Amino acid sequence: MIEEDHDGDGGSESLSVHDAADIWLSKGLNEDYMFGYNDSELKRAAGLS
Repeated sequence: MIEEDHDGDGGSESLSVHDAADIWLSKGLNEDYMFGYNDSELKRAAGLS
């Protein structure tokens, strides 16, 4: 049986600031959905500033 690699060293999956901004906006600017970006980065990516 082949197991999946869950320890994070099997490649990098990252969320672009634009994708993060889309999710953040869809969640009502909830800080739980900022994915490591700050408020100004997400606003800029969303075209809000």
